[in-house]
Amino acid sequence: MKKAELNYWVDLGIGIAFLLSAISGLIFLIPIDFTTGTTPKVMWISLSAWDILHTWGSIALIAGVMAHMVLHWKWFTSMTRRTQLPGHKN
Repeated sequence: MKKAELNYWVDLGIGIAFLLSAISGLIFLIPIDFTTGTTPKVMWISLSAWDILHTWGSIALIAGVMAHMVLHWKWFTSMTRRTQLPGHKN
């Protein structure tokens, strides 16, 4: 697999993981009435399932960002040298 294609799939995975983590995180901001005696659900999904989705979405996001950094390490170090070390040119 070419690096550009691998980068595409890693970035797509990061995007999906971000959406999952962000949406599930926003779900937890909804005020929910726990006094009804039933298991609260949001969009037909229990809060415990949302918690699992949030946890695994966040783990996938962390792994994806780490993979993204590995794929772009040469660029990252080059830009760091260029912007942080005075007089340094590649």
